[in-house]
Amino acid sequence: MKNLLITLTLAGIIGVTPVASAQNYKQSDKENYLPPEGYVPNAKVAEQIAYAVLVPVYGQKLIDSERPFKVTLIRRGTTWNVEGTLPNFAPQGGAFVIEISKRDGRILRMMHYQ
Repeated sequence: MKNLLITLTLAGIIGVTPVASAQNYKQSDKENYLPPEGYVPNAKVAEQIAYAVLVPVYGQKLIDSERPFKVTLIRRGTTWNVEGTLPNFAPQGGAFVIEISKRDGRILRMMHYQ
């Protein structure tokens, strides 16, 4: 009987502790903090993200050859458009274009013209 009482008491304590802990947990606004200017606040950050995404796909040599990058804010200031440039002497071909959400950094569009 005494062992049963001890077992039930321990089971009750072990079972109640996680429930009590879960009830005390409140999600903080700081865990999902969104900067007022978004995660991609300026052209420099947009360029860095574009480079990090483009190099594994198209190769560092090709992307570096399209510098300097042209970075503009489009769609009423919600999207960064990053484009590669080609030298004047390039006989043909195209450059990359990538669009990045200013708010959350998502890649909205990415292509490389031929």
